[in-house]
Amino acid sequence: MSVGGRPKHSVWNMGFNRIKDPIIDNKYNALCMVCHKTLRNTSVDRLKTHRNICLFTSIPIPPKSSSPQSISNLMVSNNASKRKRIFINTSDSSDSEQIDTRDTPNENKLKETPLTISQIGSILSAQNDTLTFVPTTCSTPNKANINDNPKYSDDYDIDNTIEVSTDSTPTTSKKSIEFNFKEKKKKDKTMLQGPVRSFCDKITPSEIDKCNLALAKLFFGCNIPFSVIESLHFKNFCQSLRPAYKVPTRKVLSGRLLDDVFMKFCQSNSFKKNSALLIDGWKNESANTKNVACMLHSSSGEAMFLESFDMTGVRETSTELCKIVESCIDLAKKKHNTDIYAVITDNAANMVKMGRLSTLWHLTCNAHTANLLAKDLVPSDITAKVKQILKAFHGPDLEKELLFRGGYRIQLPCETRWCSYRDSFVNLKKNMPMMKQIIFDGQFSISTNVNTLLINDDFLNSVSDYINLFDPICVLINKCQSSKSNIADAAEEWLSLELSQSNNNFAANLENRRSSALTEYALAANFLHPTYNGLRFRKDNKHDDMDVAESFFLSVLDVDGLNSLHDYKTKQGIFSTLFEKKNLNYQAFWSYAKNKNVELAELAESLLALPSSTAQLERIFSNWSYVHSSLRNRLNNERSKKLVSVYYNLKIQEKNHSPSDEY
Repeated sequence: MSVGGRPKHSVWNMGFNRIKDPIIDNKYNALCMVCHKTLRNTSVDRLKTHRNICLFTSIPIPPKSSSPQSISNLMVSNNASKRKRIFINTSDSSDSEQIDTRDTPNENKLKETPLTISQIGSILSAQNDTLTFVPTTCSTPNKANINDNPKYSDDYDIDNTIEVSTDSTPTTSKKSIEFNFKEKKKKDKTMLQGPVRSFCDKITPSEIDKCNLALAKLFFGCNIPFSVIESLHFKNFCQSLRPAYKVPTRKVLSGRLLDDVFMKFCQSNSFKKNSALLIDGWKNESANTKNVACMLHSSSGEAMFLESFDMTGVRETSTELCKIVESCIDLAKKKHNTDIYAVITDNAANMVKMGRLSTLWHLTCNAHTANLLAKDLVPSDITAKVKQILKAFHGPDLEKELLFRGGYRIQLPCETRWCSYRDSFVNLKKNMPMMKQIIFDGQFSISTNVNTLLINDDFLNSVSDYINLFDPICVLINKCQSSKSNIADAAEEWLSLELSQSNNNFAANLENRRSSALTEYALAANFLHPTYNGLRFRKDNKHDDMDVAESFFLSVLDVDGLNSLHDYKTKQGIFSTLFEKKNLNYQAFWSYAKNKNVELAELAESLLALPSSTAQLERIFSNWSYVHSSLRNRLNNERSKKLVSVYYNLKIQEKNHSPSDEY
């Protein structure tokens, strides 16, 4: 009567037991008694293949010997996941052989039929005498001696042994053998190094493209010179990381890879539906060219370098600037699917005239306007005296002595750096005590005029007064330069700005700059900001800020929008509830109000998304001078523009990973 499943064949006698399949009825699987693996396929070829692999991987092959003797101890290395100890004992009083399998604590116990000595012999003979043993009378190798040698500590584990004791002679009841470790070392070295020697690192075309892209971003994002890629040390470094990867040439890096990275940034980066355009002119000293750079600023505060126009040999008139703005509108729509509704520039005359000709909202940089105010208030005579003193102590010997006495490094004023005049005045005030000590010691020769100024109390008091005068202006400049500051924040700073000195000339200069900064857009944005709400608006004989803001609302809102504006002004409807919520930011405020006041909410979001300055564009120029430096003066304008675009966008990505760092 058939028991079901595949008929039994002769290979079953090579150390396999039939066990019932736990899932399928009338099916039997094969349990290997060497490695205790269950095989569902019990065909002749499958079992023979497993037996060859099992004996090869489970039992180490000892060196051959001409006369085999009885076995005492055999060290076995099992798979890493299975560690077993098998004892096979025979004696004169019993003809049966017994196997004891001790599993590790994490393995499940299996009940198997014990192997007999004849079965073990058949298994070994099936390998064509590949397993032979060296006769010896030595005892089991010492575990400590084995573990002392790291080359054998993994192969010869005292917990993974097959111990066989026989009584072959009346006088000796147990004999033991041990492997010839030198021969075993050579055997294992041949077995292990064969695959290593034949190992070859292979790389697919997709992996090559991925490596090339990462390498290009490294060079462009860190501004590494292209010549580094041809360095032997760099090639050896890449070869040690990935032998199959071949470093691209300098020409490929600066050509195809640069174009690929540039196009990926242009295609992958998408903006909000509406965005503002920042535009400013810059002269590239390294290439001796004039450029007009443009970048986008989204409502969520994101920035992206858009385009640069080479204006070398072309006058930057308002008409030419209007053409550039029109080109930027088409380019932003085509590349990033965003609509430009406002343009922000500096206070140059051609930029201001361009704003009048353009149909977009035009705003000027508040930080630039504040810097012009600081220049109006800087006294030329006091500034010249401060420069004279600082230059006298700017030499290496005097500055070192100044630092040794607890002073600070000299900071000279710079025309292109905002707030540098205030910083130079503060630097002089901090170093004043140490400077006087150096003069009194007489170790260094200093001009008489400097000595006279340092002991002049009236001059020192004037320096302190101008520091107090510049402080609120510098606070305004620093706040406007932040990428998170909008025109509502700038308007609030201008409305609250007060000068410490009551000088008629200072007051006139302040009102002049304040009026140019507080445009209808800035006042409307300040009024629609739920925190500011136009509470600082001026209303006197000269100014009526609320009237300016309402005139703007009448020109851009329809009837529904004006009704919503009335509810906002009187805090009725949903606005009464929203104003009661303390610490509610303006994004959330208008997001809730947009459900019933769509037009007014969209206008508020557009106004409050406008940045207060073009400082982000100024950082582009700093990056440009860093990328296209005097050492890389062979870059043409097109390649230089692509490098700056990729460099800036990669820095923006780094900033997103560490939001605490302002970029």
